[in-house]
Order: sequence, then C-alpha cells, then structure tokens
Amino acid sequence: MRTRTLLIAGTLGLTLGIVAAVTLLAPPPPETDGNTPLLHTEIGGVTAMRRRADGHEEVLRRTGDPARPIWVLEWADATGRTHLWPVATDRVRAALRVLSTTTGETGTARTDAPPDPAWPRLVLVSNDAERELVFEPGSLGGRARVWVDGRPRMVTSDTSDAFGRQSLTAWLDRRLLPPIPADPETPGRGGIQRLTFEAETGAGRARLALMRGPRGWSILEPLVAPASSERVGEALRAVQQLEWTRVAVGVEASEAGLDRPTAVLTMTAPGGGTRRAVVGSAVPGRGTVFVRLEREGGDLLVEAPREGLERLPLDPGAYADRRATEAASADVRTLRLRWLATGNGMPTEPTEGPDAGRGADPNRAADLTLTRAMDAWRIGVAPNDAPGDADTRAAINALVRLLTASEADRVSASPIVGAAPLVGVELAGSDGLAIGVATVYVTESSVIVRTGELWRSYDPQPLVPMIAWLASQTGEPESTPDE
Repeated sequence: MRTRTLLIAGTLGLTLGIVAAVTLLAPPPPETDGNTPLLHTEIGGVTAMRRRADGHEEVLRRTGDPARPIWVLEWADATGRTHLWPVATDRVRAALRVLSTTTGETGTARTDAPPDPAWPRLVLVSNDAERELVFEPGSLGGRARVWVDGRPRMVTSDTSDAFGRQSLTAWLDRRLLPPIPADPETPGRGGIQRLTFEAETGAGRARLALMRGPRGWSILEPLVAPASSERVGEALRAVQQLEWTRVAVGVEASEAGLDRPTAVLTMTAPGGGTRRAVVGSAVPGRGTVFVRLEREGGDLLVEAPREGLERLPLDPGAYADRRATEAASADVRTLRLRWLATGNGMPTEPTEGPDAGRGADPNRAADLTLTRAMDAWRIGVAPNDAPGDADTRAAINALVRLLTASEADRVSASPIVGAAPLVGVELAGSDGLAIGVATVYVTESSVIVRTGELWRSYDPQPLVPMIAWLASQTGEPESTPDE
C-alpha cells in the first residue's frame, strides 16, 4: 500500500515538473500588429481635458448636470489675456467618441525613443484618473504616431491632426446668443422670457422690447400690444442662428466702437440669466463688425457678419398679433358703434394735433348699439330694440369676424397715409364690459383697423358689403374701397 502511494506521488511530481519546465523555457508569444482600441475610457465619465502645445495650456471643464453637461474652455490669447467661454457640447461629444472608438496599430509604432516634451499633449480626466496622449507632429503615408500613457501607437494622420494640431478653441460655441439653460431650481421655466433690441436708425435710437407672460408674448416697447408667438419665435430662431467668425485679439473697447455701440441685443431667462451682444464699429476691410458677447462669468470680443445683425426688424408691427383684438367671436354679445364722420363727410373727431387719429371718444354715447340674441343681431337696447334685417346681420357678423378672427395682411406702428376714419367699435361681453376697442378706417385700396398704436391693413374685397352698410348708417354716400 505504501509502495503504491509513493509511486503515484512520484508520477504526479514528474508531470508537474515537465509542465513547469515547458512553461518557463517556451518563448513569449509575439506581440501582434493588429488594431486595438486607442483608449479604454467611458466617454460619459470624462470631466475635464487639458491640452498643452507651443507653451500654452487650454483647460476644458464639464459643469452642470451630467445628463445635460455644459463644457467651458479656459485659454489665454496671444496677448496673454485669459478667457473663459463655453464650447459646443456636440463637438466635445464627437471628439470623445472618436478617441474612444479609434483603433491604433501597435507593432509598427515600436520605438525606444520617448516623445519630445514640446510635442502637443492631451490629458483626459475621468474619475480622478488621467490618460495622456502625446502627438508627434507630421505624418508618413497617412499615418502618425501617438503615445498613449507612454506606449507608442499608430493612428491616421486625420485623427492626429484633429487633436495634435488643432486648438480646443475650434470647439467654441460660435453663436452670438445661444439659448440659456433652464434654472434647475425653477423646473419648467426654461427658455427666454424677455428679448430687447436697441439700434441706431436714421431717426435716432430705436428700442424694441418683447416679453413672455402667462398668456404668451407681448410688445412692451415702443408701445404695448399683444405679440404673435409665432413671429416672436421666428425672431428668436433668427437671433440664435447668428454666429461670429473669429475672436478679436488685442483690440481695446474704444477701438472696437463699444463706447458708442450701434446696436445691443439682450436675452433674459425666467431665472435671471442673460445673454447680451453689444455691436460696435465695422472691422476695416472685412465686412464684419466688432461684437462684445456678455454672459455670466465673462465676456468675449469677436467679429461677426454685419448682414445678419442688420436684418433684425425693429418695427413692432413685425411682431404684433395679426388679429386686431384678443376677443373671441363667440364672446362678443354687444357692439357699440360711434360714427367718425358726419353725413357731409366731415370727421367728428380731431384730425390734427396730438389727438388726431385716436378714434372715437369712448365716453361719448354710442350712435348705434347692437346686441346678440340667439345668434341674431338686434338694433337698439331692450326693451326698445328691434331685429336687424339680413343685410344688418351679414354686416355685423363680418365686422365681428374682422375684429376678432381675421389676420391682417400688414401691421404697422405708423399711421396709414390717406386713411379716412369711418367708425369706432366697442366690443362687449355678456356682462356689458368692453373686451375690445377698435377704429375702422378706409382707403382707396384697403380697410384699416386701428387698436392702440397699431394699424392693421386688410383686403377690402370680402368687406365691401360691410363698408356699404356702415356708410349707409352714417348717411354717407355709399363709397367703398376700389374693387
């Protein structure tokens, strides 16, 4: 029994010895020359990037919510001035994706020489760990060397150039007024609440202010009126598509004309964040203008095309609601009409002086009152009212549609030349309180409705019967806009 045990132990020892000898004496497997990933890094975990080249360092840091990060670049220009400005998030995301998916050849990159300390270096910081890439300038046959944490690899020259030769400033957000991120402390209140545009015009300095409230957008300056959300949205998209072309280096504010700006664009968010573009003088020989971009954390002087800035309209009529009033047709239960011309065509309201064109005096008794009962219009006030005939019903229905539902062909803050006042109209609800006030004018080619300081122009053809009925009620000759 003892002999058998010794025999088994000896055999096992001999086998293990042979395996160990083979393992130790066998040559190591050759390193393959195939492609392997350049970096094994989760791009979502990268929180900072540092690039150093030509003695200058650029630092890119991630801030804000990781799900919706904001990347900010810190760098110094040729004059030594330090800047802090956001970069385009999609550019950073694309660059990180390239680094994480690019493969690098190992065998053809073997070398005993370390990289030159002066070569461009890129450091990725992720979870307090750092990965360093050193890019050798130049390339051969479309390939270039890059050291990853001290190990040489071969990549395409395009990849090497994108990180080795190109500054991170190429990733800067070039929009003049990018959207303002929503305030995390006020969820649901993102976007723009106020837009202001000031500019020098031939008539002096003009200012336009738009504000978003619970009921939509409104014009605040130079007049107060409801605004069209669609048209304000178009203006915001146009503003946010404006881009600058290059950073202006070594230019003083006075040289750039910023001490007397030609225009100022300001966007304000509900949480108080702002974006501001101050437009200065023209850049000699470039077709651009100096613009100082201001935001929380700093400012940046850039050059931007003059053309895009000059296309932004200052006329409040460009943003006004195309409807004359905010009242709904179904809510109108009473109309009070005040004639603005006598039977011989003479106006009953001032045509000269500060009150010219302001329409009928609302304190003056109505010349004609109409009430709606079961979708039929009655003339007069109960109990002395009487049903209107078919022409009356058609004319009043057309007048209500004009003031509540029809969209104007044109809106302007300037009076329409040649507009003759016809009638002042007060719309009232079921409680008898006014829900809309307007003045109707006619010209040779259009029907004009004035509300406040805005003048709206309409196609007269569908309104000819209405104008004829109104003219007949005033004793005017039945002259209507030209057909």
